[in-house]
Amino acid sequence: MSSWRSFLRRRRQDANDVLAAHARAPGDQVLARLADLEEPARRLATAVQDEDDDEDLDACFLQLVRLAAEHPGAEDPVWGRLEQTLAVAPWWLRSPREVVGVLTTPVPGAEPDRTWLTWLELMGLCPARGPTGAGAAVSPTRLAVLAGWRHGAVRLREAALETLASCPDAVGPVLGAGPCSVARLAARARAERWWWPGRSSPAHHLVGGFRGDGGPWLTRPRPHSADGNAWYVVADGLAWAVLADVHGAAVVPVGTAPADGHRAARVDLPGPDGAVLGFVERSYRLSVRAPR
Repeated sequence: MSSWRSFLRRRRQDANDVLAAHARAPGDQVLARLADLEEPARRLATAVQDEDDDEDLDACFLQLVRLAAEHPGAEDPVWGRLEQTLAVAPWWLRSPREVVGVLTTPVPGAEPDRTWLTWLELMGLCPARGPTGAGAAVSPTRLAVLAGWRHGAVRLREAALETLASCPDAVGPVLGAGPCSVARLAARARAERWWWPGRSSPAHHLVGGFRGDGGPWLTRPRPHSADGNAWYVVADGLAWAVLADVHGAAVVPVGTAPADGHRAARVDLPGPDGAVLGFVERSYRLSVRAPR
């Protein structure tokens, strides 16, 4: 009997509890997905190295049951992504809940497809086992933060740089930085937000927009101020921070509009490390231009 079928018999009540809590479709669809999971489960079982891993394998299998309950459709893209994660099976044994979290939840503000592929490569390069070394300082979630920041999620910048400094040097090429000391890479990237190895031109991002087109605003933003970390604009009675670095930009509400209002003219506003926030006439969008 396969390890998957044995698990479903041995832990039937636990599996039923998961299904009852998460099922989103008729039972026959869920059962079909459970049947399809026999081969992925077999491949995960091959990563077991000793008896101490048996409980970890059961935890993995319970997460597979949850996936079947929450994603019963055979064409759901989660199943293709699951297949890709089997190449990093040791991470399943160490952190199955985190792997499923990344598998099912895109990183907010990041380009999803590129983030996913980068995350898979990072997972393959960072060891999942052992209490010491680089592998102990990273996790599937933290590596997703790093991948997401590299592909536009600027709000994750500080957390990503902390993770980067804990990774093995082998991740440099995956992040487009080439062979390097990632500790030094992280230190310089923290000090110089507009720098990244190999960039041939200054970063330029567009942010904001009209709410009806997917942006955050109903009124055009007006400039207010800037400091070493962000620009601040006023729109819709609120103050907004414009965050940006070499990889991406974002707009974040930070409270009610200040009593001193805003500048009269929508003029370019100098900001962090010499970059400029541009206000396009008759537009709801803003441009962030890094210094040359």
